[in-house]
Formats: sequence, structure tokens, C-alpha cells
Amino acid sequence: MKSFIQKTTLLLFITLSIVSCSKKEECDPEDEESPCYAGLFGNGKGGTSECSYKIKIDGKESVANQFGKDKIVITSSPEDNIVGFSIFQKKTNTNLEANFVALSHGGPFNSKSPVGSHNVGFFGSTDFTTPQYVHYPFYGFGENDYDAGKMTYSILENSDKRIRMKVSGTAMKQIADGDGSKDVGLVPVEGEITVARKYVTEGTVNGVLIAGAVCECQN
Repeated sequence: MKSFIQKTTLLLFITLSIVSCSKKEECDPEDEESPCYAGLFGNGKGGTSECSYKIKIDGKESVANQFGKDKIVITSSPEDNIVGFSIFQKKTNTNLEANFVALSHGGPFNSKSPVGSHNVGFFGSTDFTTPQYVHYPFYGFGENDYDAGKMTYSILENSDKRIRMKVSGTAMKQIADGDGSKDVGLVPVEGEITVARKYVTEGTVNGVLIAGAVCECQN
């Protein structure tokens, strides 16, 4: 299980562009085209409709910007047909960030990818509910951890307006145990992101069209 943290760093491999969602635009929470449309995430909380996430792990729910200004990353690679997304949550008074990473072999991802679901091959997440960064509890599983969880990666929307992706299922919860850690059982996990199409960039890597995006969630 300790290898999850190392894999989290290694598997964030290809991001085609780094862009910001901070552009000031007319704001109308009732207008679906407005950057602060409240529809999916309710009452304008959790970022905007152009850059939002919701996470629910072990019954505890988190949304963007509870403790800072957070970031969503969509990654893809032609190698092993990888597609995935990551969420980084800034904490108060620290440079450390909580991270939520889900990767699937349902890629590579681009503007032509259809909606649909695939199995998650790797998942890892730290705690998103505390204002300070904590190492534990940690949640996750790797490619060969057959008894450590099972999750589905779904592309809900891939339109000219936005991308919506979701993961759901179960993952192993790991807590501190003396100088080490121990597994305590499977817990339910759900995570969903929305990123506007204008923050997505496509390019060809080794002859394969792939898409990537980075969006900084801001209220």
C-alpha cells in the first residue's frame, strides 16, 4: 500500500497544457453558459460549472475551495491506453496538497472519445476533509491489488462545451499504526469533475491524438 504514494507521482505523466480558470466573466448562477452556473454543484459552491469537483469517501463529502483554491488535471497517454484525472486540494498554512488520482486503461482520451465506463487500474487519495494535510487515512489500490478495491471510471460527457468524468466503487482504507500503517477495510468512493472544453488542449503523441487539461478551481 505504501507504493501508492510513489505511484501517484509517477503516473501523472502527460499534461498537454497548463491553463487557468480565473478569467473574469459575467456571472449568472442561473445561466448554464455562465462560469458560476450552480446547476450540477448547487448554489455556486465547489468552484464553477467550468471547473468543479465533488468527492465523497467513506461517507464524507468534499467540494472545491473549502481550504484554498484547488486544481483539476485530466491526463492521457497512448502508452497502455491510459486516461485519468487528478484533483489537488490546497490546505491552509502549508505547501502540501491533498490528492485524488484515478487512472484507467480506457484511453487514450481525446475529443472523439465516446461516453462510457471502464475499470480503474489505479486509485489513490489522501484526506480532503481536514484543513491541514494528513498522511492518513489513505485510500487506494494498485493494478494487482485484487482484494483492495474495485472502481469504475466513466466519461459522462465529452461535448464541445465541457468534459465530465466520474469514478465510483470501493477502495482500501489505510490508517497509521505505530511507525507504519495497516489496512482496515474497503470504503465507498465517488469522485466527479467538470472542466470546460476551452481549457482542454489536444495534440499528437507518437502518432496518437490525446487531450489534456489543467483547471484551477476558483470561486
